[in-house]
Amino acid sequence: MHSNYVDALKLRHKVNNLSSGRNPIHYYIKTLIENHNLLKACDLIIIDHVVNDINFYLNKTKDLGVEYKTHIENFYSLITHLNKPTINILFPILSIKNEDYSNRYRYFSELSESLGITYLDLSRVKFNENDFIDKYHIKRERSFTLGLYLLNTINIFLEYQKSDNHDHHDYFASNFYNLVTAKDICSEKVNEFKNSLLKLKYINGEYFNLIDTEINTITKTDSENSIISFGYFNEKDQLNCFEIKTKRNDNLIYTVNGKGYYHEMLDRYIPVENLSGIHPLSKKKSEQLLMGRYVGEDFQWSNKTYHPLNLVEILTYKNKKVPIKQKIKNKFHFNYDEIKELYEKTTSSETAALTMDEKKIIKKAYIKINEIEPRLSRKLRKIYNKN
Repeated sequence: MHSNYVDALKLRHKVNNLSSGRNPIHYYIKTLIENHNLLKACDLIIIDHVVNDINFYLNKTKDLGVEYKTHIENFYSLITHLNKPTINILFPILSIKNEDYSNRYRYFSELSESLGITYLDLSRVKFNENDFIDKYHIKRERSFTLGLYLLNTINIFLEYQKSDNHDHHDYFASNFYNLVTAKDICSEKVNEFKNSLLKLKYINGEYFNLIDTEINTITKTDSENSIISFGYFNEKDQLNCFEIKTKRNDNLIYTVNGKGYYHEMLDRYIPVENLSGIHPLSKKKSEQLLMGRYVGEDFQWSNKTYHPLNLVEILTYKNKKVPIKQKIKNKFHFNYDEIKELYEKTTSSETAALTMDEKKIIKKAYIKINEIEPRLSRKLRKIYNKN
């Protein structure tokens, strides 16, 4: 387990962490629909999906006939229907000076601003190269420090006045997107996986051969819908190959990879009325990963074994823009000078003493994080003792 800003927030608050790496915006739409009642009961929503979109999906989808920004804007519009104060954390990127990256970054800040979503622009903190794991991700201890800052400003959340909690779940699902789970498709073929971080049900790849009744479960949702993404699961890092068959015989073969759970978008919309079957493939049929994912210079396709896909869910879309319900009224104000100061205090031995509140937070952080990340806890203890 790695420490980050979520671990810091857990020092004082109950946090439902629904985020997952290496996933497109479709995953977050799926998660919003799936956890609608949970999100309606929360006092605050924090989203932090931007790095994946700026770095990968916006670039990969620009030449496809798929309007990726439509789904981004739909996701943000769906958030307005929750009517909850929301913070969008825009984590910094080393190559932000590149014009393409800067424009994408600005796109998210302007979209957030237009809907009343508070955005935390961490590029203003001026991280240096040593603060990053790679070009796109800051080190987890820097993320943890961000969580310490959010803890210092969390009292503003308590001033939030409870809003209308009318359940709009049917409005979400039936009018725009529909989530079809493994249990919905074929309950008798469902396996369950559960650990401390993840609990999910999936159709075992050995039995993943969707025809007739199973396909009817997908197609009956709405004849106007199209399949746009799907979730899959592997207990080991392996390649999965499957075929989507259509009534027009323009069949599509896809290969995915990875260990754990992922939700991946398709490179085109597949109308459910044109769907005739989804079948596993155990023999090599495609030597390119879906969405053109990089497999490494030493990767040898000829040496690899293909495994049937363990299907978790399918997301369909009605090709309609989600309207904005209302601009979110509760805005948060962040002091970037304070964030910079806290980062300096937790990285430099020559800075001014921490305040008593900051010392208490760091002491609690040291106690809490000791079993998770000993190296970081030693660093926090050093800072605490020094001050």
